[in-house]
Amino acid sequence: ISTPMAIVENGTSNFIIVTEENPDATTKTAVKELQTYIKKISRTKIKAVTENDVTAEDKALVLGETKLEKGLVEINRKKISEDGFKIISDGKHVFISGADSRGTLYGVYTFLEEYLGVRWFTPELEVVPESEDIIIDADINRKVEPSFSIRRNDCIGTNDAHRARTKMNV
Repeated sequence: ISTPMAIVENGTSNFIIVTEENPDATTKTAVKELQTYIKKISRTKIKAVTENDVTAEDKALVLGETKLEKGLVEINRKKISEDGFKIISDGKHVFISGADSRGTLYGVYTFLEEYLGVRWFTPELEVVPESEDIIIDADINRKVEPSFSIRRNDCIGTNDAHRARTKMNV
């Protein structure tokens, strides 16, 4: 980590999760999963609000297309392929935004995996680190696009939640 940014520090957080005013079901799932796993890691619940309940001073995990994102960073969804996403941090915000809401959900799962250390091996086996602190790099600028339009790799007992967490889109 070149420049640390604490999402949770000593079991408390000043961050909120922000979505557009009327998020669809997939974005609501992204919010719920982000809240659930941050709480599993740190025992800290992060409040979720819509874009009309946030100010520029708020520290935020911003999911999908919002006014806050447009004012601070250009995601440019037109240049992201289907199921692709960007993860960008600026020291005060983390923007996770896909070409569509499924891309945003996949971005949340990648954030949880690659930046917070969560792993999903099977529908019943997950590894979640525990810590009073969640610290990431304040200078993330990452774009992820799948190499294949259809991805499938089911294991015994798989379910829709596990498919989503492993970014299988069938």
